Amino acid sequence: MKVRALDENHDWTLGYKTKSKAIAQNVKTEILSLYNDWFLDFENGIRWFNYLKKNPNIPNLKRELKRQVLKVDGVKSLEKLDLIIDERKAIVSIEYIDIYDERQRVSANANN
Repeated sequence: MKVRALDENHDWTLGYKTKSKAIAQNVKTEILSLYNDWFLDFENGIRWFNYLKKNPNIPNLKRELKRQVLKVDGVKSLEKLDLIIDERKAIVSIEYIDIYDERQRVSANANN
């Protein structure tokens, strides 16, 4: 697997990421994807605006996050999903095993 490298602002940078680093970047991209935002697949993404509000449905959010992570090419299993959420932001930490049998940890901040 090989993908264009992104910097900390999610902008393209020179070079590529391969193997486990490419998978980790794809996992983070899927976590931060907005539902109905990609013209080739309107069902893709997380419904973040439904959850970054008062009294969000946490079990549904966890199901959506799990679905997004497990559909990433190269992810074998989801080992741990931690979530801290309030009305303005969510902090997601994911641990998974990739196809290279490496345990990876990815964290992302979703802000309203």
